[in-house]
Amino acid sequence: MDSSLAQLLPVVVALLGGLCTLLSVAVVAGLGLWWLKRSGGLGALGASLGGGAVGGIDVDGLSRMYTERLGYRSVDTGDPERTHMVREVDGVEVHLTSRTRAGGLSTAVEYQWSSPRSADLQVQVVELSVADPRRRAARNAAMNRSHDFTPRWSTHFPTGDPALDARFRVFAPTADHAASVGRHAAALLACAHVELTAGPEGIVLSDAFQDGLLARMGGPMGMARVATPAGIAVQVALHEEAAAVICGLVGGAR
Repeated sequence: MDSSLAQLLPVVVALLGGLCTLLSVAVVAGLGLWWLKRSGGLGALGASLGGGAVGGIDVDGLSRMYTERLGYRSVDTGDPERTHMVREVDGVEVHLTSRTRAGGLSTAVEYQWSSPRSADLQVQVVELSVADPRRRAARNAAMNRSHDFTPRWSTHFPTGDPALDARFRVFAPTADHAASVGRHAAALLACAHVELTAGPEGIVLSDAFQDGLLARMGGPMGMARVATPAGIAVQVALHEEAAAVICGLVGGAR
């Protein structure tokens, strides 16, 4: 996949998601992938708009966000539906992957940060809106989407931290692992959306429908500003917050 296409895909998907509020985000993601293929990616967009800031859209800023500001490099996946970028933060490789499998109303999307490094505990930390079946069903209905969650461990435990326990459900093999989440409270609470799985095999922080971006932009109408300088600043913060969670779990000095 062309590196410029990989850099722009998450941004344009989010932008289209905000502008097409009557469609599910998954369907819009499929449309975004199709649009990017037709447009030729970031290079064609920049050429057509002449670079700089046009109509409130910071074209150069979109390009610099991933490369200069965040330090991502594109990885060739050989899959036209999948993008993969990687950056190094405090000695830890942080991978960003997204996949859009277009198919009309059955379009499926994935969006996540990850590291192959071992975490210092075994745990799943998940937003209550996702982990609780009734809340998840209500949100799926409201957003016209299908979002599933299957816990890796059957038991969830309190962490003992009131702020963590009010926002998240924590699944773990033992209560001690769940209590250890408290060491990472600041980074987790600062993150806009958390669906975290961590263990010796690595760390994955998912946000398939970019709910964190949606919340930070003030809802669907605010997503129309996602490609402006202000929207780009929000996205940079989200990437840094995700990196802080991952690096903290592998002992990074963030």
